[in-house]
Amino acid sequence: MYKQLTSGQRYTIFALLQKGFSKKEIASTIGVHFSTVYREVDRNRSPYTGEYRPYRAQRMAERRKRRFQKPRKLTPEVRATVIRYLKKDWSPQQITGRLRALGKADVCHETIYEMIRRDKASGGKLYQHCR
Repeated sequence: MYKQLTSGQRYTIFALLQKGFSKKEIASTIGVHFSTVYREVDRNRSPYTGEYRPYRAQRMAERRKRRFQKPRKLTPEVRATVIRYLKKDWSPQQITGRLRALGKADVCHETIYEMIRRDKASGGKLYQHCR
């Protein structure tokens, strides 16, 4: 499974590079594949000095993550519409079909079920409207 490097791992990479460890040794130490360390260092070097700095690498990783995140399908407007239909005892499949027909959103019925589960976990009562 894919996992992103943590800030702590980035600081460890930096410290071990400063001590002269090889990238393969660093990878073994922090428990990742050696290619992960190679990519991390190459991707996050300073364009001016060529040095790897963990705080800069973390900032750049956060920017890349934000830039490539999928947009949320359940916007506040769509969420309100889903809740309105749930309170009319519509099924998530019916709501999905209606939203698509109206051209409002392409929300999967599983997304609606997940919303209902989260609502129930936080004390909500939307689950009572499910069939």
